[in-house]
Amino acid sequence: MTVELRQNPPSSDTQLIPLINVVFLMLAFFMIAGQIQRPDSVVLETPISESESDRQSSPITIAVTKDERIFVNGTLVLQEELVNHISEMSDEIGSPSSPTILLRADARLAAVRTRAILGALRETGIGEVSLATLHTSGFRE
Repeated sequence: MTVELRQNPPSSDTQLIPLINVVFLMLAFFMIAGQIQRPDSVVLETPISESESDRQSSPITIAVTKDERIFVNGTLVLQEELVNHISEMSDEIGSPSSPTILLRADARLAAVRTRAILGALRETGIGEVSLATLHTSGFRE
């Protein structure tokens, strides 16, 4: 008398375990390596500062490149139109107090040009303008 033993085929569930492990490892890698924050549309060399205050979110960000191009929230604006553009944006935001502006000026930009832009911003009646600088431990204001 011969007895035939049937072997059950391997379960498809056990074959998926290595695939699931790889997917979770890839997910963890991309979560750690990926950028959580939106990259800046204008690349600047930020001046260095020893200030200890942290950067706070600002509804209006002005970036000034070394060749004196002005970007307001990523949109190119002529210096002559800056005051009107900021005034319109302040009205659209409609905050009870005047909004804070973050000024990101390139470190290679002449200080005279930065002062001219700050003077133009003063005309809009903006209450607070913060100058973005680079701290040794990261991006600071």
